[in-house]
Amino acid sequence: MSVPIPLIVSAGGWAGCAVSVYFNARQHYRLKRQEEGLKRQEEGLKRQEEGLKHQEEGVRQEKVEREHKEQEARDEQRLKEQAAPQFSNCDGTPGPILVTGSQHSSQGPFMYLWGLVTVVNPTPVPMKISPLRLLMAGEEWPVQSISFHLKSNTQDRSDRISLRGNDKEDYELHFRFPDDKCATGSGELWFASDNRPGEFSVPIRFRQ
Repeated sequence: MSVPIPLIVSAGGWAGCAVSVYFNARQHYRLKRQEEGLKRQEEGLKRQEEGLKHQEEGVRQEKVEREHKEQEARDEQRLKEQAAPQFSNCDGTPGPILVTGSQHSSQGPFMYLWGLVTVVNPTPVPMKISPLRLLMAGEEWPVQSISFHLKSNTQDRSDRISLRGNDKEDYELHFRFPDDKCATGSGELWFASDNRPGEFSVPIRFRQ
């Protein structure tokens, strides 16, 4: 039968052991605190990165919205500048342009018809306006000439008129037809203006 051998540790040995345990515990505590500190730093850096991302996204969104508004403003300005001129009866009568004046030509088998119109340039830029053709019942009508005469000076005749931005002028709108092709009834007078693409029409009515 074996006899247990008692473990004898000197006071110095116990003290060293205690110091070692205490040191290890302190070292473990410091390491843990360091790890927690590093973790908090990482979380802080992550929050900063997220904040920077939010700021960048906000700046990008503001830029997109600003560019969108600027584009809308440019489009609106372009639409204003490309608006068609406005035609109306000089005396304010609503509806189609009325052509009520008539006179037979002394120089050949022609008939002159005319009406008084007000032409308005609603845009801020100058424009030139040219009559193109007359349609009656959807068919192009054989008008020989279409011209504008200033109401204030009927000797001032032009096949194309110019108006300053946001300006208006009163004209006699003249037509010359062959005797056997004098227009009557309602139709459309087509124009072009140099401030916009395409053509536009104005309703017109011939009354003799």
